[in-house]
Amino acid sequence: MNRKSGLLSLLLAGLLYGSFGVWIRFLNTEIPMFRQVLFRSVIALIVALVFLYFRTKFHFNLSQIPKSRLLLFSLCVPFAFIFYNLSVLNTKISVAIFSFYIGSLLFSYLISRVVFKEKVTKDKILALVFVFIGFIFITYPISLITLNLGFVAGFISGVFDAISNSFRKSFYQKVDKFFIVSLTMVSVLLVCGILIPLFGEKSVSFSSISLFSMLILLFFGFILVFVNYLLLKGFGNFDLGLGTIVLASEIFFSIIFGLLLLGEKPTLNEFIGGVFIMIAVVIPNIKSAKLRIGY
Repeated sequence: MNRKSGLLSLLLAGLLYGSFGVWIRFLNTEIPMFRQVLFRSVIALIVALVFLYFRTKFHFNLSQIPKSRLLLFSLCVPFAFIFYNLSVLNTKISVAIFSFYIGSLLFSYLISRVVFKEKVTKDKILALVFVFIGFIFITYPISLITLNLGFVAGFISGVFDAISNSFRKSFYQKVDKFFIVSLTMVSVLLVCGILIPLFGEKSVSFSSISLFSMLILLFFGFILVFVNYLLLKGFGNFDLGLGTIVLASEIFFSIIFGLLLLGEKPTLNEFIGGVFIMIAVVIPNIKSAKLRIGY
């Protein structure tokens, strides 16, 4: 296990996740939410299949993984997506993110301990405390009124996300990464096929989309492939519970992207919360960093 490689992969995935809000905001002027997901997932699927086809060392040995695991994984990914969108539609985005990470972090730590037998250390507990303090700052003030269906849906989405990441960890080096990325995109496309008519989104033709939005869609599709590749590599080489904390860095990065690309100045609470989250990312890795440089 290459822990440094896993950490860097998940941190880069968090960085890219943090940019998603900017691209979604740009596209939202021309393309409704679920159709955005549909278009970018189609692009991502094509890119992943191209990579899969031209792999020089194509690793496609599905015999090492029970088909039931692949099926469960392909269900968990879209369920996480569905419940997160239900959360966003029924509560504030900050509360949706907060409840999502409560579910994801708690269940990641549980799965990490029970399934992968990873130890719960003082550093891990301290990191978990810091990340929750960060989320409290970001979502403050939070009241019991916001703890509604949206909060519950966000929590359930986080649980499915933790299970999805545990499958990614177990798939590592057992089946080709781009096959798993392709499977992920197919799952999302099937969900979009259900949600678009359910929510009555208007149809959008490619001819009505501006060149600027088309370029963003193409870029977004490539990013999706890269992020999913990084998640597989990251969790394959890193602790599941700590890896989820590293991914939470997306909140900090989203604040930076919002400031630089959209001119959205963060509130003091958001800035302090982002700093706490980044401290949580650093804490568990201080000792290993000292060991590498000889302290």
